[in-house]
Amino acid sequence: MIFNILIKSILFTFIISFVIAEEKALTGDCKEIFDFFESRNKTSSLTGCDVNSDGKVTALALKSYEITEECVKKALSYNTITKLQYNKIGATPGHDPEYKLFPPEIANLTSLEELSFSYSGYRIYDRTGISAGSLKVSKSLKKLSINGFIASQSNIDDISTLTNLEYLDLSYFNRPAEKFNFDSLKNLNKLSTLELKNEGFVPLDTMPEVVYSSASTLEQLTIVGHKIGSITDQFLKLKNLKHLDLRGCELSNILDYVKDLKNLEYLDKISNISI
Repeated sequence: MIFNILIKSILFTFIISFVIAEEKALTGDCKEIFDFFESRNKTSSLTGCDVNSDGKVTALALKSYEITEECVKKALSYNTITKLQYNKIGATPGHDPEYKLFPPEIANLTSLEELSFSYSGYRIYDRTGISAGSLKVSKSLKKLSINGFIASQSNIDDISTLTNLEYLDLSYFNRPAEKFNFDSLKNLNKLSTLELKNEGFVPLDTMPEVVYSSASTLEQLTIVGHKIGSITDQFLKLKNLKHLDLRGCELSNILDYVKDLKNLEYLDKISNISI
């Protein structure tokens, strides 16, 4: 079997996929990783890989449905990885995945700049959390996407230490209780993109401070499914905002503020009260 590897990044979304082709075989570290997975009949868990001109792996995509701990350890033993996508798959009626952790080896990837960690599964209610301390990853990280997990306060506090983040997507990284808050994220002051989407868990009732701590750099803001109610004059600090999505936030005074955001190119205010 001969593979060609294609890596694409679209709108800061991590898409890494294998493309079957005849003209080019896997090379370098990617071939070594693939051979390791193939020898254990786990190639379905390796969904993408790319190398640089020296044959060193720089981007990797894994899914957990059939993956084993030894495969995780092997794949994440390469410190040249700058982009990582990991899809955790939940149990189905016919299969219960063997490996269920947030891989601790991710913390050892000191060159990591982009990390996407998502959950997909047959049972939505089967979603789990991420162990405390697991998100203390490389300070070089610039883009972080976590989708489909139940958040803990320690997770948020760990993320707040990643002060070089420019892109933060916590879509459906669900807030389990009212005492849980995003306050520590105000340490992040380089964000150009922030996404906080709620899915049936405890919604926010005020705009999180991280929105204003990144006021000078924030260009895209998505806060969906929360109960913000109203916004204040602080919103006028977002002079560079180009994309604003506040669907379902029950806001009563959006237009009082967005009319003064001169760089705004996109506004979605559906399901808000009295626009």
